[in-house]
Amino acid sequence: ATCMGAIHPPEHFTTKHGVDATLFLDDLPDFLNDRTGTGASGAAGECTVHAMHGLNTDSGNMGPPLPDSKDIGKGLMMDTTKLFRVVVESRVFKSEAEIETLQRVNDVTSDAHIAVMAACKPGMYEFQLESTFLHHCYYNGGCRFSPYTSVCACGPNAAALHYGHAGAPNDRLITADDMMLMDMGTELGCYCSDVTCSYPANGTFTPDQRIVFEAVEAAQDEIYKVMGPGVAWVDMHTLAYKTILSHL
Repeated sequence: ATCMGAIHPPEHFTTKHGVDATLFLDDLPDFLNDRTGTGASGAAGECTVHAMHGLNTDSGNMGPPLPDSKDIGKGLMMDTTKLFRVVVESRVFKSEAEIETLQRVNDVTSDAHIAVMAACKPGMYEFQLESTFLHHCYYNGGCRFSPYTSVCACGPNAAALHYGHAGAPNDRLITADDMMLMDMGTELGCYCSDVTCSYPANGTFTPDQRIVFEAVEAAQDEIYKVMGPGVAWVDMHTLAYKTILSHL
């Protein structure tokens, strides 16, 4: 308590997050044992604990790590075949409250991007725009954390897919003929935004810059027309490619 301030009881988090019950981790084994008939003796019970563990189709790795058996109680069987699949599927469907949160976090992000665009000018450093974005999200939207490191790329740095990391920390000086690529988002209540926009640093497109910008803009407009339930994202990806190529 000296280091962390007031330590709230479990009931505080139950009310805050609208869950059925909250326990400290140390209390979990006894909680499960009391409800499954295994009791303090650790005799074999018939209860199954479903654990989050499955294949991440993006990375090809299995996860999250399984809980230690001591954390789930004695004599309980652990099943890893169902929960992961059910949770992954359920994340596709959002409640009204979730949609409202997603709308809010994206509104904050969009406003922050506008603030960055207004502040951007040649002679600034990329990290100054990153700082402007982060400050706006926190100061005006109460969004303290970022879901990823901001990509504030000017000129040739925009060609790096994940520029802005520790090895390339948004540290280039912005020049008058640079195009900006600003890929920045924020987070609120574990719901995240991810918005990217591009514009000329000096506020005026060169002819070549405008050709590329309008090609991408046209692809985005075509995607908006066909995007909807039942449409495969791969087909939209192909449509975007075709639209861009037709403009170049």
